[in-house]
Amino acid sequence: MISTRRFPCPTIELAGKWVELRFDPHETAPMPKVFVEDRFCCDTVPLDRVKNASRVRRRVRGEPDPRVEPTGLDPLAQMEAEHYERGRAPWDDDEDEDDEDDEEEER
Repeated sequence: MISTRRFPCPTIELAGKWVELRFDPHETAPMPKVFVEDRFCCDTVPLDRVKNASRVRRRVRGEPDPRVEPTGLDPLAQMEAEHYERGRAPWDDDEDEDDEDDEEEER
């Protein structure tokens, strides 16, 4: 029964694309073959769930859409600033104000 079996994506170029799996029903252990646009692409192998769960992952970094205009926002810098703002001790605010007052008196 082929509908309950899983197969890993053989190449990164096929990730997210529609493919056609074809197999010979007369074989004793039919393994589907991958076809893209009616052309043979590659053979399949059964998914090894243990090996797949423990392998080193590779991040696919796609290029951003060139039509998207940059926003000028830096989300990482905003998160970092908020992190430091929330983690600052309450008495740090008082010291900053005192320092400003001292600077004004010196002038």
